[in-house]
Amino acid sequence: MLAQDSIHTLIQNYKKLGEADQRILQVLSVIFQPVTQADLKKVLKELGWASESGQLLADRVNSLQKMQWFDAGLIVEAEDCVKCSPLIEEVLTRKMEADGVLSEVVNAAEHAIPARPYRDYGGYVAAQGSEERCLRNALYQNDVNVVLSELCIDEPFESADFSLAMPLVVMCSTPFEPKWFSRRDIAIQYQVLNTYLTYGTPSISPHISTYYDVVEALYSEGKITHPNFLRLLLEQRLLRGAVDDVEPLLVGVDLVKGLGMLTWLRFLQGKTDEAITSYQLGLKAYRKETRKRSVYTTGLSSIFYVLALIESGTAEHKKEALKCLQFVDQDSDEDGSYVQSVELLQEVLMVLEGKSKASDCYQLQIELLREAPFFSLLQVSACYWLGEEVTVTQVDMLVECCHAAFTEKWYWYAYESAALLQRLDKADSCEEILTQSQDAAFLPRLVDLVEPTSSWEIALGALQDICQKESDTATKTDEVSETRIVWMVEKDAYSGHCELAPRQQKRKKNGQWTKGRAVALSRLYQERDQIEDLTEDDKAICEAIREEVGYGYYGRSSYYLDPEKAFAAAVDHPNLYWADRPNTRVEIQRGEPELMVLQDGKKITLQLSPIPNLDEPREGLLRHSMVQQEGPNRLRIIEFNRQHLHIFTIVGHKGLTVPLKAKAQVLDSIAAVAPLLTIHSDIGGGENSSIDVVDADPRLHIHLQAVGDGLKAECYIQPFSGGGPLFRPGEGGATVFAEIEGKRFQTNRDLPLEAANRAELWEQCPALGDDQGEWLLDDPELALEVLLQLQEMQESLVLSWPKGKKIRLSREISKDHFHVTVGKKRDWFELGGELTMDDGDVIAMSQLMALMEKSSGRFLHLENGEVLALTRDLQHRLDAMRRFSDDDGVFHPLASHAIDELTEGMDVRENPVWHQQIERINQAQELQPVIPSTLQAELREYQVEGFNWLARIAHWGAGACLADDMGLGKTIQALALMLTRAPDGPALVLAPTSVCMNWMDEVARFAPTLKPVYFGGLLGAENRQQCLSSVGAFDLVVCTYGLLQSEAEAFAGVQWHTIVADEAQAIKNPATKRSKAAMALQGDFKMVTTGTPIENHLGELWNIFRFINPGLLGSLESFGQLFSGPIENDNDAEARQHLKKLIRPFILRRLKSDVLTELPSRTEITLRVQPSEEESVMYETLRRQAMDRLTQSGENAGQQHIRVLAEITRLRLACCNPELVLPDAGIESEKLKAFEAVLDELLENRHKALVFSQFVGHLSLIRKLLDAKGVHYQYLDGSTPAKKRKQAVNEFQAGKGDVFLISLKAGGSGLNLTAADYVLHMDPWWNPAVEDQASDRAHRMGQQRPVTIYRFVMKGTIEDKIVDLHQHKRDLANSLLEGSEMSGKMSVGDMLHLISEED
Repeated sequence: MLAQDSIHTLIQNYKKLGEADQRILQVLSVIFQPVTQADLKKVLKELGWASESGQLLADRVNSLQKMQWFDAGLIVEAEDCVKCSPLIEEVLTRKMEADGVLSEVVNAAEHAIPARPYRDYGGYVAAQGSEERCLRNALYQNDVNVVLSELCIDEPFESADFSLAMPLVVMCSTPFEPKWFSRRDIAIQYQVLNTYLTYGTPSISPHISTYYDVVEALYSEGKITHPNFLRLLLEQRLLRGAVDDVEPLLVGVDLVKGLGMLTWLRFLQGKTDEAITSYQLGLKAYRKETRKRSVYTTGLSSIFYVLALIESGTAEHKKEALKCLQFVDQDSDEDGSYVQSVELLQEVLMVLEGKSKASDCYQLQIELLREAPFFSLLQVSACYWLGEEVTVTQVDMLVECCHAAFTEKWYWYAYESAALLQRLDKADSCEEILTQSQDAAFLPRLVDLVEPTSSWEIALGALQDICQKESDTATKTDEVSETRIVWMVEKDAYSGHCELAPRQQKRKKNGQWTKGRAVALSRLYQERDQIEDLTEDDKAICEAIREEVGYGYYGRSSYYLDPEKAFAAAVDHPNLYWADRPNTRVEIQRGEPELMVLQDGKKITLQLSPIPNLDEPREGLLRHSMVQQEGPNRLRIIEFNRQHLHIFTIVGHKGLTVPLKAKAQVLDSIAAVAPLLTIHSDIGGGENSSIDVVDADPRLHIHLQAVGDGLKAECYIQPFSGGGPLFRPGEGGATVFAEIEGKRFQTNRDLPLEAANRAELWEQCPALGDDQGEWLLDDPELALEVLLQLQEMQESLVLSWPKGKKIRLSREISKDHFHVTVGKKRDWFELGGELTMDDGDVIAMSQLMALMEKSSGRFLHLENGEVLALTRDLQHRLDAMRRFSDDDGVFHPLASHAIDELTEGMDVRENPVWHQQIERINQAQELQPVIPSTLQAELREYQVEGFNWLARIAHWGAGACLADDMGLGKTIQALALMLTRAPDGPALVLAPTSVCMNWMDEVARFAPTLKPVYFGGLLGAENRQQCLSSVGAFDLVVCTYGLLQSEAEAFAGVQWHTIVADEAQAIKNPATKRSKAAMALQGDFKMVTTGTPIENHLGELWNIFRFINPGLLGSLESFGQLFSGPIENDNDAEARQHLKKLIRPFILRRLKSDVLTELPSRTEITLRVQPSEEESVMYETLRRQAMDRLTQSGENAGQQHIRVLAEITRLRLACCNPELVLPDAGIESEKLKAFEAVLDELLENRHKALVFSQFVGHLSLIRKLLDAKGVHYQYLDGSTPAKKRKQAVNEFQAGKGDVFLISLKAGGSGLNLTAADYVLHMDPWWNPAVEDQASDRAHRMGQQRPVTIYRFVMKGTIEDKIVDLHQHKRDLANSLLEGSEMSGKMSVGDMLHLISEED
């Protein structure tokens, strides 16, 4: 208010001046920075303005006038300079802007006294205020680019630094005129509003609501579109308690900040759990974005997150809240009141945890300031929560802040503070605020966040939390973490000295751990509580870190691990590994020295074992420890106490040697020290009445410990049945002294019997067949197998779990314990049942299947911690049932045969419908089909078997895949079935264009009673529609896959009795329109014929079965999880066996080598062509260019895949013939020369050849060669019409032409070309099955001569690598039918390897 009054007074003084003097002051306001009288005159002269009397304004400037202006408060002086009063300079400048002369004045001032610094020999020189003058000029000229530059930011809606942006705020706020402000660029408005509201909000600056109203007006006008501007709006709404107007707009805000505000919103709404979840989701995204695992976001959202954690009240949440606050306290660059609030909440948590007292909290007692209202609210709330007295000063300050907030429409604060004051009975002056909050149905959140508690109640609660923390810690240990800290044991090869070095590892997708990166000891020392990966075991080791402070100007502290304390803390740590073998776990155990009494002839030696690594015995030394290696992967830290060191002082390094005649004295001595340590004696124990002699226990004691998912086992002898020392079987002294529970004992061990018991253990449990006496079984399945074997031997040995949690493993559960139910579930069947345990507990089938899915073997982990051991037979059966049914146990009717086979020998409770289903399957198998008499052909024996099989499958109501080898007559077998079914309805044959006419010929020849129609021969939509609408019995429509796709709707409207998809690999891709059209067909019986049911991956098999037996193999996703993924990626033999069992009834495959003993031989030869020097240089240049382009591209995976394929194709074309990629280079093709040489030899010996290439351009170059040589040939590619295809085939078979040029894809299947006895593949294809199919055009029934197949391969090129792939790429179909291995699909990396230089 005082500032407003001062401005009003100055304006009145200004108006009293004459017009000329007013203009001079206006010019001075535009200059903005302090200037001398001479500089002011320069600007006025530059303008050339004069008064009404004609006097130049520059001449009116004098000292007297300047003094008058100063007295009136219109100017201020600084040394020899003057400046327009800051209170009115914006008013005067805006007057010039309104008069339209501002730009003129700015230009004159810049010309006369430039604002920017200039270069001088002494450096840069700049006048005071010149930087702000540049910013101000840009503000008034609305030049957003200059404004952003002056604020040192690049983006219009990036938040500027407060110190740089505050002058801009002052320029716009003295005074703030919304109408004038609205004419500024939206980016300039954002910078002013963001700075004022962000930095003014914590102190509830006066008139802040005016600025907020501007933001709301901009939003209503649709001008707020940028996420940062929207964030500013939403934060202000939250501060004002407008919670209903926030959530719908959060989608427009940056993810991390949006989730932070959602945290804030959910807290205000009273949804604590959702507030915590929202913040943690945002935090996860923020950590991924910053690649920092231990960071937290700052700002008010983190405060509300902490408040939500405190309200939840769990020990784990309190710990998380403290961790968040500690990070924010160290990292935040927010204002002081924010940091105070953070420190205050830390103190509150420390009090609630019982680690501090409220009376000791500094932030609870600090004096409140008006500029920190948020801290004031939190401080008073904390006093109320912790039962501390709230002072009068605190109440008065909170009342003042409450009213200020209400005035500025900051309703959330006003209502929250009023509720708190009411609870304190101090709300007399807040009645209006309380009434309005009740009308708004406001929910106070802070006042009841923590139930007010006295100091003694807090202490008792902290005690109760201790157990919860221990429980939470144990639970957290069992959780699967994505990162961890491991400790590498580094052992010096010469000295044997060991050290520990920490590393941080990440879990890879396959579950294994990365090599990890080193973690600085300084970080573990200084930031221990902020590193999430540290377990309690890790922190114990960190306690051994020591700081060595550096001195001097450059002195820096160094850090090291105290070896004795570090190794003592590392005892039983689960994550210790050898540094040189990072996958080998190291175990550290605690031990004590032993006294060895050894007899050697006539001497007795007393020796301490191990010998302390001290140069010489030291008197007065109280404690010492040393690390020694006991086994390949075990260290033991031996701890010597004062008595042990005293004994060492007596016996020395070499031991104490006495004559045998002193045996009695030795026995007395060892009896005396027996309470102090274990003694091994070769001379017996003598007769000492104070020592009891007991019988030794020769049984093996197996100490077991769960280590990760594995098991550690150690074999010992414990001679004293009541406890005492442990020894390896058959090792150590025969006589042993020990003190047990304060009493001294002696026993005499039977070492040979112990050794015999150990040998029996190795025989009964082969996995433990070594002489180390300890085993670390990392493989979970092997560990449980060993445990099962040990449990069966418990009569002869003792099993104990001295450390950690015991693994409760059941005895083997067989199929006799399992009861199965099979019922009807709509059109499918439902599998149920239960497993009865020995103790009577029952596990339902659904639960058992869920456990099977999580397990990789026959051991199932129950929720109660017990492990269920299934026999391998039951595990195999249940695994198959899981794969054949969905999560609810529902399975396809066509899987009935497999389910029936799996339940054989079990207690099956079946219903009549299931019994009928099995009977139906049996009837289909017993069916004896009759070959139709109208079939004009005599079927071979294997073809009769194929016909019978098809007829039985059709009778069953299933679909079939006839996958016979190429050339075995799949067409004639299909025709025989179609004749059988023809009287009951129409048939449809789908086939590639190249074989459609062959079908027409075969039907006319072998099945004349059928009425075939070639759909492609019908012209016009009307004729085609009439054909489909009138089909009936004996009608057969032959259609190409292409026409099926274009006429999909018409074909789907027909109910076909029989559908045959020939060369069904044409519909192998489920994503194509062709495949979708085929799936839409309606048919009573569907079958496919293909010689290659799987060319590349199992997804092709899934799509074929989706066509013939929909639903049998589940969805593509479930098929990938249950079958294709495990088989292709993991070579899972069990998954492969289950899939074979499921599809076996519906797929029939015979090889020519199995059924055609009369087929002539087939020889395959690979001709590796040596490229010329020119070709080699060209190829290498193209290869390098390809690698450069691929390595420099920043494309996504899909784009990169396409780019790599394009580069590979270019290299393959270069291998075929240089002319295909560089037509003007004039480089001759060595492959073409090799082809010509082979061709000449073939023609000279009257042979005929099929020549295949996948590139039509390559075939064109070969045609030129044949034309030049006058060789008669036939030609076929994808563009050849169907009639010409048939004509070319018939002519070649009739002897017209010695060579047949064929493109691989167009003529690689469905053709009979037995006139040729040589096949030449001019370039290798990815999949050898495609080449084999093309070769079988000649090597098939009807061929009388041996067939020779040549493959032309350019040596040292990508073609060489493709042929090598043929050796490694297993045939997936044969894998399923014969059980061999298989490979998966090629990745971008695999394809890049083909181009790279490496072999």
